[in-house]
Amino acid sequence: MIKKDIEKITILFALIIVLTFLVFISLLSFIYNKYEIETTKDCIKQTHSTGNSMLPTIENISNQLVNICIQGDELRVGDIIIYFSYQNGEKIYLLHRITYIDYEEEIIITRGDNNKYYDNEFGFNRVYGRYVGNL
Repeated sequence: MIKKDIEKITILFALIIVLTFLVFISLLSFIYNKYEIETTKDCIKQTHSTGNSMLPTIENISNQLVNICIQGDELRVGDIIIYFSYQNGEKIYLLHRITYIDYEEEIIITRGDNNKYYDNEFGFNRVYGRYVGNL
């Protein structure tokens, strides 16, 4: 009987240690993330998108955070960016993943994760920002 009680106490103590560690890590993560957003608040903007071109990564109606202080040489293949294009003479914004970058020519090619075809190439100057995450 005493042996079973010691086992229960040991298990309870181990659970308390694990939970304390998880809470500590969560608090550190929260503080770090809050600090990052606060120090870059002028660079982080909220955007809203509709459409299914980035499913399943980004829902068809969602709000995103984007870093608008990104420079062309900081972009990488695989990054999701918001850039502007023209459709029927109207300026539109697209949220797609970078599939190709030419740093010398400053050219990017993107494609929506859910799209069959690649977008037309465009220059770094059309990039509004890099996707940070969903709200």
